Amino acid sequence: MKKTLVALLFVSVSALVSVPARAQPLEPFGKIELSGGAEREAHNPSGGRFTAEALGVWPFMGSFGVQGALHYVGGQGSRIGFNVAPVLAFDGGKAGFFVSYQHRGLRDTDFVHLIPAVAFYLPQVNLNAWYSHPVNGRQTGGD
Repeated sequence: MKKTLVALLFVSVSALVSVPARAQPLEPFGKIELSGGAEREAHNPSGGRFTAEALGVWPFMGSFGVQGALHYVGGQGSRIGFNVAPVLAFDGGKAGFFVSYQHRGLRDTDFVHLIPAVAFYLPQVNLNAWYSHPVNGRQTGGD
């Protein structure tokens, strides 16, 4: 697992360092999203869910800033969490290295992930690539 983390860090830093300095600057951005639906947790009946999420980007200087989000999912198996990352804009996209935390109420478990991510803004489509790597072990709490 240590080798995987070192490789992820090396690839992410290499990508961020190779970004040209003439990139478009980051702009402040924020959104609040509300949604609903249904979901089924393993070994439990399905049920309704309500999701609330707030996301924001705060530029520090030029093409460098920070992005963060908070989310809550209500209902059976409720979850609360956040993610935060330094982000770097470049011509045609953005890249970041996120740290994500989530607490799940159903089995009283906590999860932490490292997520290198890149977004390319192409003429007719946006292309997003990311990898979520867990840094805590398997959890089987509660039920």
